[in-house]
Amino acid sequence: MGGLGPHDIDPEETEIYYGIQEAYQGRGLSTEAAAAILDYGINTIGLKKIIATVHPENTASKKILEKIGLKYCKTLSGLTGENSNFNGYFLYDIYKSK
Repeated sequence: MGGLGPHDIDPEETEIYYGIQEAYQGRGLSTEAAAAILDYGINTIGLKKIIATVHPENTASKKILEKIGLKYCKTLSGLTGENSNFNGYFLYDIYKSK
């Protein structure tokens, strides 16, 4: 599964998300799907920016994001309430090139 949707912390931002069953991991399928989703967001529907939030221990997801062009932006901190569980997560982003 995968797609684009509002970010949990800031619904004004658009986040890319993807996941695959364990039996199919390690074959490049998530990277291929994430690249297609990113392309659709930027080139088909014209988004100017796409972000992603990833747990710092999720090495595979960080590699996928970097392969498709997203860059590490910051580590989330200072979040309170229902968003406090995102403290320590990494935020990645990509902007449409002009």
